[in-house]
Amino acid sequence: MKSTGKIGVIIPAVTDSLESELLEEIYYQSARLGYDIIVFTNASNSLDSITEDNYILGEEKIYELLSSIRLDGVLFAAGRFHSLRVIRYITDIIKKSGIPCVVLEKKQDDFPYVYTSQRDEIFAVTEHLITVHGFERIFCLTGPEGSYEAEERLAGFRMAMEHYELDSNNYSYGDFWENSAKLLAGNIAEGKIEMPEAVVCTNDTMAVNLCDALNSHGIKVPEQIAVTGYDGNFEALSYEPVITTVVHKEKELAFKAMAKINEMIKPEISEHRFTKKYNVRYGESCGCLPKRVNSQKKMHYNIVQNKVMQESYLNSNLMVKMSQAVNLKDFTDIIDSLVYLIPELKQLDICLCNNTFPYGKITENSNYTQKMLMLLSKKWSYNEKDNYLFETEIILPALEQEHEPQFVVLLPIHYDSWNIGYMAMYYENGGKYHIDTFLQYWRDSLANGLHTLSNKLSIEHMNKVIEEYSVRDQLTGMLNRKGLFRTADEFITEAEKDGGHCLMLVFTWSQYTTPPLNRKTDIDIVVANALTMLCSSDKLCARTGEKFFAVLMQLDCGEKENEAANRFVVALEQIMQRLQGQPVCPEIPDINCEFSTVTSVNEAEEFLNNIKNLSDNNSQKNCVTDYSVQLKRIRKEIYLSPQTEWESEKLAEKLGISNGYFRKIYKLQFNIPFKEDNINARIIKAKSLLSDTNQTIIEIAAQCGFNNASHFMRTFKAKEGKTAVQFRKGK
Repeated sequence: MKSTGKIGVIIPAVTDSLESELLEEIYYQSARLGYDIIVFTNASNSLDSITEDNYILGEEKIYELLSSIRLDGVLFAAGRFHSLRVIRYITDIIKKSGIPCVVLEKKQDDFPYVYTSQRDEIFAVTEHLITVHGFERIFCLTGPEGSYEAEERLAGFRMAMEHYELDSNNYSYGDFWENSAKLLAGNIAEGKIEMPEAVVCTNDTMAVNLCDALNSHGIKVPEQIAVTGYDGNFEALSYEPVITTVVHKEKELAFKAMAKINEMIKPEISEHRFTKKYNVRYGESCGCLPKRVNSQKKMHYNIVQNKVMQESYLNSNLMVKMSQAVNLKDFTDIIDSLVYLIPELKQLDICLCNNTFPYGKITENSNYTQKMLMLLSKKWSYNEKDNYLFETEIILPALEQEHEPQFVVLLPIHYDSWNIGYMAMYYENGGKYHIDTFLQYWRDSLANGLHTLSNKLSIEHMNKVIEEYSVRDQLTGMLNRKGLFRTADEFITEAEKDGGHCLMLVFTWSQYTTPPLNRKTDIDIVVANALTMLCSSDKLCARTGEKFFAVLMQLDCGEKENEAANRFVVALEQIMQRLQGQPVCPEIPDINCEFSTVTSVNEAEEFLNNIKNLSDNNSQKNCVTDYSVQLKRIRKEIYLSPQTEWESEKLAEKLGISNGYFRKIYKLQFNIPFKEDNINARIIKAKSLLSDTNQTIIEIAAQCGFNNASHFMRTFKAKEGKTAVQFRKGK
């Protein structure tokens, strides 16, 4: 039968045969009805009297998953929980989720309730003591007063005593645990309670502990006092003497629970009747001499298996291996190699909250994230796809495909109270699963390994952050001097491939113009923003000091350094002119650019140092005959408006110097004659218009300051070695 739905089972730590028997029957019934069974459990069953710790809180995180997932129904084994706090906590989650729910063995006002015929069972045990052994003074130790199970079982005892006209008032309430059994044994030994001939305990745990306590007071069982239990767990079977108890009630309980939840989900399907299988299993504790139902063989088998498992775990070096991973991929491989230590598995899925490793640090989650990371999906024959995200509400991706009904157990993965995720274990049937020391150790080693890995990744991330800060300028976020030269070697090597080369540009300025009160932005930030807009993948930009920026630029083979530098400077100045018009931008001073070809980091560093030293020396001078600033401003205007008829005579007159001296210092300043530099500015603009517009040659010639198209085409070919038309076509 193909699965048509999912039913959750909420149960505390599955540590004995009773829980396994219950789960086995639930899965058997669910498979007949076409449901997957998903068990929400952990390794604890805390008591209200025990102080909570972070580990227990982490164990209980698994129940929070109920608020995030899609289920058709829930079976809540509330009668198996010792803590009323935990029961209320789970009840609130189920109520908020709105999932149909059936409660087992503990009456709840909010949900339907199923139980076994507990009165009849205790009646049968008590009747056996009266009719077979002839006891008349019989005492009953039941559970907490007001508990439905405790009252039902006590009622069965009193009915039997009254039926045979015996005193039915010899009873006391207990805790379904060891404390009340020890207290009763002490009261009997001290004579506070008349020594009975037999004690009917309403669960096996109290029966076993009562036998131990009576023996410690020198009272022999069953020679002086007979003792019976209720549940039929393995503890009662393996105890010496074997405890007389009630067995097989788990099958009836599972059937009733599945029938009820199926009725709530699919009311149109009728319930099948259940054949009653429970009965009394007679043991030595009441005075009978039963066949020992191979209890010694079973105990011997379990001892041998435990020794084999212990040896396997010791040899696996489990915790150490899981703590040695350096990344998630490595961790996944280690888990994959250690899954064999979990017996009986069909498949194992490790699911982590998707924010478990942000920058390498575990996030403390109070709930599960909307998406989970499938870290590992392991089958014995092959691995499913790993390391992908899925929606938490689907619980497990494998259950979204067409499949036969599955039995899956979910255990929480946590470190103290931190919720990391869950591990999903697929079994052939419900009877195969139980939590023991080995499985708990495997799961805790997994969580510890994840925590250790998170610390490693966190330290690694912090080192990267520190390293990033050390190579970044704090004001602008650009590379600093250290970052530039650390990156430059690979950048220069890449530029030299296929015959290319690398050009270094250094930008400086000597003074600020004082900004108005409403213009407080630092000029360095303005320059940094402008450079960032221009620096693509073939450029490295850095702020190497106050009022100092450097750019490394990759040039193709044959590309001229001065033209590339001029294009970049013009583009930078155009951007800064636009920025200057914004309210927060200060008045921008004249920026000086020096450039040089560099073939190594050492050359780049030497060039930058020379410019820095020259700038420091020039900043200390106060010479009125230094025309450097004026010439830079003139050249900037030429490149911004190359179409203008710039005349050296008029420019020299503005500076108050002769035309010849102007041309001389211009060439000394920029290493190019004034007239030729003017033509270069026009050609640079022409190349930009040819590449970026559809304007005609005549229109471009006019915009670049040429008198006619013929003059433009002759000049362009002389400078570029190709015609303007060929340049536009990329030839």
